[in-house]
Amino acid sequence: MSSLFSRTLILILSRVMNYSIILLSPIFLVRILDIESYGQYREFILYAMICVNILGFSINSNLFYFIPKAPDKERECVTNTAILTFIASFIGAIIVVIFKPLILAKTSYDFILPLIFYLFFFLNLNFWEPYWLAKKRSDNVLYYSTLRTLIRMTVVILIAYFTRDVNVIIYSMVVVEVVRFVFVFFFFARIKVFSKKLNFGIIKEQLTFIIPLGVASTIIYFNSRISHLFISVNLGVSFLAIYTIGSYQVPIINIIRGSVGDVLFPEIVQRNLKDPLHGLKLWQKKNVIACCVSFPFFVILFFYADIFIKTLFTNTYIEAIPIFKIYLFFMLRQSFEMSSPLRSLNKNKPFVLANIFTLSINVFLMFTLFKLIGILGPALAFVLADIAQALYLATLVLRVYKIRIKDLQMWEKVFKIAGVALICLPVLYLGQLFNINEIFRALVFSTCYLTIYAFSLFFLRFEEINVIVFHIKDKINSAYA
Repeated sequence: MSSLFSRTLILILSRVMNYSIILLSPIFLVRILDIESYGQYREFILYAMICVNILGFSINSNLFYFIPKAPDKERECVTNTAILTFIASFIGAIIVVIFKPLILAKTSYDFILPLIFYLFFFLNLNFWEPYWLAKKRSDNVLYYSTLRTLIRMTVVILIAYFTRDVNVIIYSMVVVEVVRFVFVFFFFARIKVFSKKLNFGIIKEQLTFIIPLGVASTIIYFNSRISHLFISVNLGVSFLAIYTIGSYQVPIINIIRGSVGDVLFPEIVQRNLKDPLHGLKLWQKKNVIACCVSFPFFVILFFYADIFIKTLFTNTYIEAIPIFKIYLFFMLRQSFEMSSPLRSLNKNKPFVLANIFTLSINVFLMFTLFKLIGILGPALAFVLADIAQALYLATLVLRVYKIRIKDLQMWEKVFKIAGVALICLPVLYLGQLFNINEIFRALVFSTCYLTIYAFSLFFLRFEEINVIVFHIKDKINSAYA
């Protein structure tokens, strides 16, 4: 458990640092570029990331499953993954060229050529994280991903500052991906991770894992970005900039949930080989940890939403505040990750139906609510559709594991966490009584709120909190021993 905790903590640190760096990009760019130019930059990112996720097809994620399951077949699995990704990126480039007129009809400028190069170099050999996490080396992920994100964001910000030209910014991003591709190729070639032989039996097994999960993850990402695409096409790049800023808080819970999940998933797979309920218990603890983090941050961010948006992104983006508040409920729902219990048993086919169902609800509500409440409609539609999907997946988990609703989560702990988060809320209202700088007030009383919240959970003897506290104390004591 100590090893699991250390690897999880390292990965959380890595992703917190990455998110901190990524967050610096819009903070600087909204001050360097006008709202239309920033909207054009986000337009390229939107189309690029939609294509990356469709073409990437969760191919890399198979390494999470197959390396811990069959470590003796590691080289074959990695080689097959690289080949499948290359084929997907090549086909993707051809598709983008074919559909160029259709894309340009919906965009504000021509970015097709840099898009093709960006997709090719971004996608290929982009399996560093799943490879090292499957081998239980979170430290390598920390060094690589942090450095990669820092370089990428530094280049974008500097080029934006000196040129104010969106096209130059985009080409600089392509150059960064070319350099990354060359570095990763020579690194993995040096440690001889590639195999010269193709094992078609393993390829078939990998495709059986990848196809349903890839279809599902593609629909998931498209579902999460269709509202941005809808805003871009119907309202233009300026409103896309506002909408993008409004959804910027989402990665906060994904950092914790994703980091814990990526470390624990190989462990859950191995435990499920002996007893599926044993793996399920580990998944439930992961969700409790996610709730411990997301509940207090939901309260703080909702309470200080206006200060958060105005301080980080200027008054130009004040219209993003209500969108931001709506997306906070998505962050809250994400505390209850529902896919791992099914994926750990290689039951990926239900995700296709689940996500088609979710996308259908999202699209229907998006058009309906857009007519009623404008730009807020797509945000609300996305959150409601995501809740519907969670309920559907929950019913599948209940059926597969043959458990009852009361055994699905550690409900007693979840309700205690929610209760503590609400009981501590008067601390934030107390801050409103002081006539001081609003940013300073938000920082001070948010810190007070989190401190009281953490001590409350500790004294309620939450196992997950106590393990973290005592582990940190052991690390400190050993450092000074």
